Amino acid sequence: MRNLPANVACAIVLGSTIAAAFQRPNAGPARPSSPCADTPAVVQRAVAYVQRLGQELGSVIATEDYRQEVLGAAEPPQAAPPPISIIGGIRVQPAAPMTTRPSVRQTLHSSFLFVQLSAEGWVGFRDVLEVNGKRVKVDARSRPIEVAGESSPDRWRRLSEESARYNIGSISRTVNVPTFALLVLHPGNQTRFSFSASGEDQGTAGSVCDVAFQETDSPTIVRSGVGGDVPSSGTFRLEPATGRLLQSELIAGSTSTGVASKALVRYERDQKLQLWLPREMREQYVAQSGERLECVARYSNYRRAEVTFTIRPGA
Repeated sequence: MRNLPANVACAIVLGSTIAAAFQRPNAGPARPSSPCADTPAVVQRAVAYVQRLGQELGSVIATEDYRQEVLGAAEPPQAAPPPISIIGGIRVQPAAPMTTRPSVRQTLHSSFLFVQLSAEGWVGFRDVLEVNGKRVKVDARSRPIEVAGESSPDRWRRLSEESARYNIGSISRTVNVPTFALLVLHPGNQTRFSFSASGEDQGTAGSVCDVAFQETDSPTIVRSGVGGDVPSSGTFRLEPATGRLLQSELIAGSTSTGVASKALVRYERDQKLQLWLPREMREQYVAQSGERLECVARYSNYRRAEVTFTIRPGA
């Protein structure tokens, strides 16, 4: 065999080296896509899960221990503000001079009921039993839950305002129930929000998705005391395969428009009922005046009532 010129031999060797470098290695089987990649599918599983959870919650009662602390408190005004006529609301009472008194604390001990509102869904209802360790008189806390004949917004308002009856501070609110954020996952509210799922494989612990949401429609589910829009955003942490909710975070408002609020709810599996239910709710509200409200609610002793609490419209 004839010997090739040195320059040709070098070119062949170099060409072979380049070709080998660009050969695709054996990558093996294709890796599956992330379980969080399909945002619409993840959201729909979460919606279905919350609907099933709502059917179970119509007969569930919990014990709630709720601590509220107001920092930089203002004295409440004498005149009552206008009522909130929507599902949930946040407002600041009319301006009052700030005081230099220390922070104000209050602890509520309540039975927390999940009340079914027929076709409208369900809402949390706080029946306060003790305030700062003192028993609330029965006649003072006996409020009829029967609201037959009222419109849907009125039914929501009556239950929400009764649940907020013992709130403290000048930041008036009816959104401080652990299940409020789940309104985002109500089938009737899907077009109001944009969603984006992200997450990573947790190995043996399974996969977890963080589903971010942003309200884009008007009127918003949270409204100001004068009826203005208060767009909300936040994140649901959930299992993508089942839609099971592990944590919710709801953010609404801003100090530039009156009040900035954030509520974080952590869910845990209840061994008795075999359901994932709210275990802790942490809230923070900051008013434009500088007043800050920090709250922690813990839930225990979940049990089923002998009857299902349902509010139905009148004939």
